[in-house]
Amino acid sequence: MLYSSICLGLLSLLLTADRTSAAAFPPGTPSDPSDSTHHNAVSLPEGDYRLKLITLDGDKNSEFWAAAEKYDEDPELLFYSVVAESDMTKATKVSYKDTQLIFHSQWGDQYLNWENITATAGVYYGILTDESGISGIQSTPEGWLKWTGALSDPEGWSVCPWMDDAPWNILYIDRDPPVSEKPCKRARVLAVPWEDDQPDEKS
Repeated sequence: MLYSSICLGLLSLLLTADRTSAAAFPPGTPSDPSDSTHHNAVSLPEGDYRLKLITLDGDKNSEFWAAAEKYDEDPELLFYSVVAESDMTKATKVSYKDTQLIFHSQWGDQYLNWENITATAGVYYGILTDESGISGIQSTPEGWLKWTGALSDPEGWSVCPWMDDAPWNILYIDRDPPVSEKPCKRARVLAVPWEDDQPDEKS
């Protein structure tokens, strides 16, 4: 695909990074994302959500919100991805239906999908496509999302930088044992019900 060079560049970055750094999650509590692995996956109620990402960088938690992003700086390179925004008002409304996630952005309704060019390394770049996306997205009873299609890590959500001064992109790193590949950070994704009185990206 047109954006394959970006994905390959990111893969090269991951493969040359220090792989000895495991994700450091403190002991979990029922409301803590690190405890989500102790629950069986269930289907989310169909409806609209914001996706909240919580990264763990040592003892520091960082919160982000999933948003649709259009990349068109290069006329020969056009694609849509999912980025991590620190401002909740920039979050894109997401619907959950038939274990898939549909992003409702200013560019229309698009499905969460994976760019599979780096799949052999267990790295999936999050993109948005018009055709049906990945299935098997489920959650814990508390709303922490899992991907049941993963071969090794059902909670391999990660955020990674690939451009200076730009929001980090959402990826999925499916490795066993789970690792945090610098400069990427592992994340947990929480589906937060969309409130009508909150700002909508399309409005």
